Amino acid sequence: MAELTTKEVRQRIATALEARTGWRESPYVFDLFGREQRNRIHLSFAVGVPETSPFIGQGRQRRNLLQLVDSSISVVYTYQLHADNQVSTYDDMIDETHSAIKTVLGISYNDLHITWDSTNRKVENGFYFVTINFIARHQITLS
Repeated sequence: MAELTTKEVRQRIATALEARTGWRESPYVFDLFGREQRNRIHLSFAVGVPETSPFIGQGRQRRNLLQLVDSSISVVYTYQLHADNQVSTYDDMIDETHSAIKTVLGISYNDLHITWDSTNRKVENGFYFVTINFIARHQITLS
């Protein structure tokens, strides 16, 4: 496994999601996501990395060696709720979420291993806000 910085992990996930039809990365960071104009928010997303910690069982940390870490990755995206057919919209949003999970899991390479952790959904102002959480295992240097 080669070095892959936390920034590079975030960027790799964002690039994969932006390649999906209709998806676009928000100009707002993860913590401020959802402030876009209403006509631009459907299928916009943000990728955040709230935590990175040493992999348990890694042993001693040496500054000149690669350190195996786990980074918590959160992807939030919006899906417009159609008032005239809410059940169908809900099903479509679930399908979109499943496809997004498969997209992120599909970018695991020799230098990155991603596992799906959880998904949360809430409705606000006519939009579903869906947060998908992953764990990314990669290596960084400490020097």
